[in-house]
Amino acid sequence: MRKFRTFRKFQWPAALFLLCLPLAAAAHSGATGIVKERMDRMKDIGRATKVIAGMFKGDQPYDAAAVRAAADAIAELAGPAMTEKFPAGSLDKPTEALPEIWRDWARFEQMAEDLRREAAAVSALAANGPAQFGEGYLFDTSSDAPAGPAATRMLATCRACHQAFRQKD
Repeated sequence: MRKFRTFRKFQWPAALFLLCLPLAAAAHSGATGIVKERMDRMKDIGRATKVIAGMFKGDQPYDAAAVRAAADAIAELAGPAMTEKFPAGSLDKPTEALPEIWRDWARFEQMAEDLRREAAAVSALAANGPAQFGEGYLFDTSSDAPAGPAATRMLATCRACHQAFRQKD
């Protein structure tokens, strides 16, 4: 009988947690218009990045065609294609964009272009195999040095932009 009481004691918090899961998963579902469009694009960039990251972490075998396709997708969604999704004042909730984007538009625009350029470089180099990215170094984004493998620079650009222009989770 004691086990049952212990279970009941945790039943309500567990039920409440399970009921809240769909709300957390749908946090971006209230987005509309340009905010939804850019959130969708950022998710697409994130998915493409995971394809590349999975290979260089060793989670899956290297596939030059998949790296090239993922990098091409990122390049297509970056640069002007990215900045056009941030018209002035588009801060409708549930956006994660910070007003700093429009206060420092030149820096934001440069980061979007850097992402496009580095993703294009990753695509162009994909056929050379993982060694050209610097095995074990590909995702070392602890350094802010401008030199280094294209994929490392690409990810460092993502990180820097998120730190400067995106609300922390």
